[in-house]
Amino acid sequence: MINHFRLITFFLLSFTSPFSEIIALDEESKVPDQLLEKGGQEKQKRDIRIQFEGVSYSDALQRFSQMANKPLIVESSLEGTLTFFDPEPYSYREALDVFNVILSMKGVALVENGRFLQLTKLENLKKLPLKVLRGSDASGDVRPGQIVTFVIQLQYLDAAEVSTAATSLLTSAGSIAPLSRGKGLIITDRLESIQRIRQLLAEIDVGPSAERLMKTHSLKHSSGAVVAELINKTFGKSSVPKRLKFNDKTKRYDSFDPEPATYVTAVYDEASRTMVLFGPSEQVELASTLLMQFETGEGKAGDVKIFHPAKMTAEELASMIREGVEGVAQEGDTSDAAKLKARIIVDSKLNRIIASAPVSGQRELIEKFVLQVDGAGSAGSPTKSSSSVNITRVYRIKSLDLETLSNAVKNATSDIFPSGDPRPRLAISKDDSTRSLIITGSPGDVETAETIIQQLEIG
Repeated sequence: MINHFRLITFFLLSFTSPFSEIIALDEESKVPDQLLEKGGQEKQKRDIRIQFEGVSYSDALQRFSQMANKPLIVESSLEGTLTFFDPEPYSYREALDVFNVILSMKGVALVENGRFLQLTKLENLKKLPLKVLRGSDASGDVRPGQIVTFVIQLQYLDAAEVSTAATSLLTSAGSIAPLSRGKGLIITDRLESIQRIRQLLAEIDVGPSAERLMKTHSLKHSSGAVVAELINKTFGKSSVPKRLKFNDKTKRYDSFDPEPATYVTAVYDEASRTMVLFGPSEQVELASTLLMQFETGEGKAGDVKIFHPAKMTAEELASMIREGVEGVAQEGDTSDAAKLKARIIVDSKLNRIIASAPVSGQRELIEKFVLQVDGAGSAGSPTKSSSSVNITRVYRIKSLDLETLSNAVKNATSDIFPSGDPRPRLAISKDDSTRSLIITGSPGDVETAETIIQQLEIG
């Protein structure tokens, strides 16, 4: 009878106040995460329902603090109203995370401070007594959305440089600063964001720092995964010679992986759509130039080919290509002037040029010209004169028929011979056991395939 009365009262309140908030909490548990399962594990009851329509932020927060049995401390008033409706129940912790996602758009956060809830501006978070974790600390008792302070120790990276470059990886609630003493970073942010940054730094914090630069790019148009693979193949470990060391015992030279300070490492963060480049400053700048050619939207790069001149320097060959091949962008051209033109990047360190072409046929024209003026690729040439940069991506398909999707991608990325027969530019294979498409080809064609797959999967 009591339960029926409570249910009737609940609906009466909803009916009489159709434009007010509804936050229902079971009366038997005012603080929902006080119950323990066997073994001491915390059991969080999902008995908070959040339903708002045109409710002021201050009223919504006051109501939530009452249901959580935690007094609310407000530093400054919050203007505006909130509309949010979700019939699914939340635990107290989950509800707190939902509030903070919403509040981050207003530049504030709701933080637990002892037995209180404190509403504070995002820039003041680092002044509060947040939970502090270190690199070796377990974080199993911390929610992914919880705001914490993490101390990350660095081995080789420069903390001041990293703190500046990694800012774009943070959420609106985040801040980052180098330790005043030692090699490390202090990051305040949601745990899930900090974990992403830790994984990213672990990939590039290898080998002595030497003269290395860390640079970030926020991507808008290009596929981060595709461009990261392109940069790693073009400027990464495989692009530089291995180290050779004479072995006195075998009287032969042993080969070792190149030093990390000699090549670029590209890591893409999907959550923030940020590309992180780390390596020698000159090579990082070249990698950034190549990346931007995939970020121009209309007329972005497609085919990429690397040429190693045999009879002249890379600068000389690049100058001849710009003068002798129609449709190649000149040095100093603006992005608008260079639209739909092939671009030439000169890598003086490795004496090579990297040609990218947004329009079909441009790469072939450059290749023919290079053969004429440099003789690269002729019979008996002692070195590999040129190489196309192809990448491979694996796409897991949720519901579409693999054969149908494969044919759609193939039709969109094939050339047509004069006879009318198609000439596929991509190598596409299917793996029925994992429902995957494995696609290999030029970066531009693989990006086209990725766009088609995403559109058809969503549609």
